[in-house]
Amino acid sequence: MAKFFRMKCGLTIIAIVLALALPVSVYAEGEEEADDPYNTVLGTGQTVSIGDIADLVLDPSMAYMDAENTRKFLDDNGSISSENDIGAVYPIDDSNWIVYFEYFNEGHIDDEEKNDIDAKALLESYINGTKEQNKKLEDPADHLFVEGWEKAPYYDENERALSWTLRMHTNDNEPLLNQNMRVLTRTGNMSVVLVTDPDHLQADAASMKRLVSSHLTIKAGQRYEDFDESTDKKANYGLTGLILGGAGLVVAKKAGLIAVIVLLVKKFGIVLVAAIVGFGGFLRNKLKRRSNSENTSPDQPSDSSATANSDRL
Repeated sequence: MAKFFRMKCGLTIIAIVLALALPVSVYAEGEEEADDPYNTVLGTGQTVSIGDIADLVLDPSMAYMDAENTRKFLDDNGSISSENDIGAVYPIDDSNWIVYFEYFNEGHIDDEEKNDIDAKALLESYINGTKEQNKKLEDPADHLFVEGWEKAPYYDENERALSWTLRMHTNDNEPLLNQNMRVLTRTGNMSVVLVTDPDHLQADAASMKRLVSSHLTIKAGQRYEDFDESTDKKANYGLTGLILGGAGLVVAKKAGLIAVIVLLVKKFGIVLVAAIVGFGGFLRNKLKRRSNSENTSPDQPSDSSATANSDRL
């Protein structure tokens, strides 16, 4: 990812993708680089908090950034952060994927539609909505096209998790994938978004499930079953509305396509081939050096920065 603060409507999707593909450096020329500007926590099997909503047992192969540092990381690298961002995790090795967590406190979502999700009708809504949006765009290079479901909407009642993956492409036939998972809670929903490239989606999705999803639990008091109808707000939409809102088409009407592309790349899991090549190269190298130092240095203090960060959570 790379910094870019002055975006104009004339920018094309490809220009944005090329910018995102570049390694990041958040320091001015000649400025000394900090060892870890984002207070990243290296996994040792400890439990970290994903906002005030969930707990995650952090696998030793993973690194974690809390809400504040996730927002800083996004802002430093030309993306758009918000108060909804509550954390991020990614592998310390050379795997190019990351999981972003967001929380939307929009009210308790009733899952009564769990057996009535109409994937065909939802797909038609996506296709038609994108066509209408394309008509408003003068530059064909900015057009998006919905192809179909890579994975049709599926609701796991045991996990209270709704997931779906949408297959799309640009006017230049660059492939895009939109993968979403939303976990329903007492007063809203938590977005768990895997960002990777299409060629590695299946393998990285399996890694995410094994290393992240299976170790993630909603905190007591915030769980779906903790909902109190007498005191808690209810959302004015159900599972269908959650899916339709997930692709950012509503946002598109307000912010314009260019802003939406930036949002989609980060917040809704839309990626293009090689879009995250070099992702976090600077940060990952720093973490590797820090990890190696912790494992080999005889003078390493017992209260390492990773432990200090863990205690801070």
